[in-house]
Amino acid sequence: MRVLFLALLLIFSSVISAQDTLKMMHYNLLNYGNTTTYCTTSNNNLADKDGFLKTVTKYVQPDILTVNEMGANQVYAQRILVNVLNTDGVTKYARANYTNNSFSDLANMLFYNSEKLGLASQYFLDKGTNNASLTRIVDFYKLYYKEPANGAGDTTFLYVITTHLKAGSTTSDVQDRGFTAEAIMAHLATLPKANYIISGDFNLQTSNEVAFQNLTNYTDASFRFYDPVNQIGSWNNNANFASVHTQSTHVTSNGCASGGGMDDRFDFVLMNDYVRDNMAKVVYVEDSYTAVGQDGQRFNQDVNAPTNSSVPSAVANALYAMSDHLPVTLKLAVEFTEAQGINSINNLPVEVRVVNPVESSLKLKVSRETKALKIIDISGRTVFEKNTIFLPQEWNQISVEFLMHGIYFVEITAVDGQKAAAKIIKN
Repeated sequence: MRVLFLALLLIFSSVISAQDTLKMMHYNLLNYGNTTTYCTTSNNNLADKDGFLKTVTKYVQPDILTVNEMGANQVYAQRILVNVLNTDGVTKYARANYTNNSFSDLANMLFYNSEKLGLASQYFLDKGTNNASLTRIVDFYKLYYKEPANGAGDTTFLYVITTHLKAGSTTSDVQDRGFTAEAIMAHLATLPKANYIISGDFNLQTSNEVAFQNLTNYTDASFRFYDPVNQIGSWNNNANFASVHTQSTHVTSNGCASGGGMDDRFDFVLMNDYVRDNMAKVVYVEDSYTAVGQDGQRFNQDVNAPTNSSVPSAVANALYAMSDHLPVTLKLAVEFTEAQGINSINNLPVEVRVVNPVESSLKLKVSRETKALKIIDISGRTVFEKNTIFLPQEWNQISVEFLMHGIYFVEITAVDGQKAAAKIIKN
């Protein structure tokens, strides 16, 4: 096995560091596909919204797009994918599975550039403390970065949490937002530390509100979120925060979109310390956070009048017509290793294939009947050993819940004593 181990180790030592950039965007779509008494087919026409959203997304070119206020039906997620994102010859975008609770007309969704990213898993949170229901579900998505074909593997993960906190300024509204934020953080504290981003329309007027404090000043400091631009204060109707205001794009309401002009910071993308401090191959690109179309000169004005020179006029007009919110964007730098030379070990008498990344079970297939299996860490230490029979050309599974996160090698021994090995990535 030592020869195999040294050869496999060479794969990791013969690499160079490389970097890619991902652009993330969050957008409240203002009742996309959801008809109400005030948002109708006349003042919030779905076909028109497709065109406006297409203009905005073609301009931004996001690799990750999270949205709020999508109608509560998967048909609208598919419509955005087909009518907006994958158009004009573009085919790279994919989407998450649709989720929604039974008591909301609005849903969240995540779209992603499938050439760079894959969706490893997703689930949602619909309960808080004492098993009390949340007003709207909170979606959790686990993305992995697809390293180039000659890279060392798809080992970089990004967790995206998307939420839409309750609107309103009553005591009940404030409590509801705080309850949802507390539920998010309490759940997050049960998960492994990793790269976490939270995006959404938080409907906050001040950073002093309990919901924002729950997110950014949580009792366990290791799970807190941070504002990339550190614009903390009372945002509502405060010209000092004009550069980060995201609502409303309209001075005068059309019946669907809120009026009042740009004077609220409702929409956010926050990051944890792993992303801020580059602790796990994903880091925020300094000065990349922006509210699209916000030039800092919009206080209590429309997003497209007077002339907005921060974006093309067609984009400014689309932002005005699409929603009463502006999308917020940021860039993330992703580090990966690019292999130089050896990519695999050839001409071995036995072959073993594994499915990466590995969660609680290791799934593997062997070319010949085997009698033993070992799992070896990156230092060459055997951490698991078992005599077991694996039949050839069949997928087999063994539990590896005991393994810590990291890179390992699995060694199998055929009945005639021949050996083979493969890399496994334990998530």
